[in-house]
Order: sequence, then C-alpha cells, then structure tokens
Amino acid sequence: MSNKPLTNVEAEQMLLGSAMIDNSVIPSLQFVLPEHFSRERHAWTWEEMLKLYEAGKTVDYVTVLDALGSRAEEVGEGYLQSLYTNIPTAYAPEQYGYIVKAASLRRRVGSAGAQFAKLAVSDLPPEELISKIEDIVDELRENSTSRMPITISQALEKQKQNIIENRDARLAGKSKYILTGLGDLDYILGGLKKSRFYVLGAPPGEGKSELAQDIAIKAARDGRTVLYFTREMPDEELAERHNVKLTDLSSQLQDTGDLSEEDWQHVDNQIETTKEWPLYIDDTTEGIGEISAMCTRFRRKGLDLVIVDYLQLVETGGKDNNDNSKRVATISRKLKALARREKVPVLALSSVHRGYSTRPGTSMKVSDLKYSGDLDHDADVVLM
Repeated sequence: MSNKPLTNVEAEQMLLGSAMIDNSVIPSLQFVLPEHFSRERHAWTWEEMLKLYEAGKTVDYVTVLDALGSRAEEVGEGYLQSLYTNIPTAYAPEQYGYIVKAASLRRRVGSAGAQFAKLAVSDLPPEELISKIEDIVDELRENSTSRMPITISQALEKQKQNIIENRDARLAGKSKYILTGLGDLDYILGGLKKSRFYVLGAPPGEGKSELAQDIAIKAARDGRTVLYFTREMPDEELAERHNVKLTDLSSQLQDTGDLSEEDWQHVDNQIETTKEWPLYIDDTTEGIGEISAMCTRFRRKGLDLVIVDYLQLVETGGKDNNDNSKRVATISRKLKALARREKVPVLALSSVHRGYSTRPGTSMKVSDLKYSGDLDHDADVVLM
C-alpha cells in the first residue's frame, strides 16, 4: 500500500491559478474551503478570491493582490503572479480541488490520531471515551464530502427516478420503504424511509414498546434487517411478549412452565420460524456512541431499520448526562446524524409527561415529549 502525501502544494497552486484565469470554474470549486490549504498564503489567497467572486467582481492577479491588503507582502507579488501565469494549457480545476480537500482530510486524520492517543491514556470512563471518539469521527465525516449542491432540475430528475422505483415496487407487490403493518400510517407516510429520523411518543404504559416490536417483527418478516436497542426491557421479556402475541401462551404459563405438548410445539415452531428473521435485539448497549458503533458493524449485514427503546434512557457518557434536556438534545441530534450516515430509518421511542392529561383538552403536543429539547427540530416525523 503506497503512502499518500499529506500535502499537495502543486495542486493548490494549480487550483488558484486556474480559477484566476477562468472565473467561471469558481462555483464548481466552492466545496474547497480556505482551511483545506496546507500553505497559509494559499488559504489567504483563496479566501479573498471567493469574496471577490461573491461580490460579483473580476478575480485576477491584480484584484486579488489588492484584496489581500496588508497580507499581500507576505503572499508575495511575484509568487501571486506566478500562480496566474504558470498554468498549463490543459487544466482540471475540479480535480485539483478534490486533491486539495483529500490531502486536508488526511492531515485531519493524522491530527485525530494524535487526539485518539491522548484519549487512550486519559482517565475518562469508557462511555465518555467512546462518545468523544465518535464526535471526532463525525467531524471528520462531515468535512469529507465534496459533493456540490445540485440544481433543482437535477433534484427533480432524482425524484422522478424515485417515483419510477416506487411504482415498480408497488406493481411487484413490494415496497421500497419499511412498512409498519399499520395500513393508515403506511398510507400517510408511504412507509419508513431511508435517512429519516422518526420519534414515536406516548405516556408510560400505553403500548409504545409493543407497537415498536410489532413494526420490528413486520420488517423482519419482510426480510429487512432490524437492529432493536432496548433499555426498557431485557431480551427475555421481549421474547415472553412475543410468545403471548403469537402463540397465545400467557405470561403466567410461561412463568410456571406448565405447558401442554401442543404448547411446546407452538414454542418450537416459533423458534424455527424466527430463525429466518434478521431481527437483532441489543439490551446491553447503554450509550449513543455504542449504538452508533454497533450500527456501523451491522452495515455489512445490510442494515435496514434501527429502533431505539427508548430515547430518554440512552446515555451520552459526557457532562450532558447530568442535564436531561441537554442529554436528550445530544442524543436526538446524533440519532438524526446516524440515520443520514447509515441511510436507514431510525425510529426512537420517547416518553411523554403524564401532566398533559390534566390540562383542558387531552391531545398531546410535541412539547409534551419528556425533555423534548430539539426533538421537534431533529425529527422528520413525530408520531403521538
């Protein structure tokens, strides 16, 4: 494996020079930021070039030199002129941009490695350690994209393709999205969609966990890989509820073990049936960093749906753990980012303040979600 350079000064020079020669390429280079350059004078130059272009002014050697003001001497008049004049006849500005940004990312990775080394010898508890590592990785990921904004016509072309795929799936008796099994809800939402963050809110004891389990089972029956995180109940209790629902075995019978031969046959049949379901239950993961890491591991299995039961029980591992509102806000933000990163729907259950039922009119509002914080801003859909 060859080593990639952490800087590419020539690509930085080619980018600056080609943009000064042909200002029309600047819009396609705006994914490159001043901080992506390895040389300070290149960063200053690019910063002023972007300002000139955004102001509708000509961007060339003369205007850039003037815009640099007191920094022009440090950049060097002769050096700036050489950028403008030493560009080959055939040049590829966008490719230079990708090279500059990739080198910047590699430098950031090197810096992150140094941060990881410091964290490794720190006295932070494991969950806070994972949370900080996750924040560093998220920052790297956010700064790694080089895709430029698309035009409205391109967006409409993409949506046309989505419509065609939806039609073909419907005609084939399938769905492109995750169906909940609730006819009215599936009709309204069209199913749970990739990269969307859903919040399901209900007061304690009103069946939100049972509904989430039904959605998980429906998705698994349809061959979708589901990762179900629960702090609400252990996996044995989930299995007990499943038996009650699908085999008519009461909790009392399961507790006493007083089953008939027919009952035992039902239990064995369910075990055999569910062996084909890609439904995975995790009742030990406590923190948002661990949830994120587990989802990344499951990406190889073709992860289709993530369910978190429930949001207020998830920990951040940092100082936010001492402030419930901040903790829930951090978790909702990270779950939304998780949905976008893994390109799967994320359904998070949320508790509701009991006090909503004491006010005039008993309809729940988003503000009734416990420690609602930024939930209404982060969630694409809130179900109550």
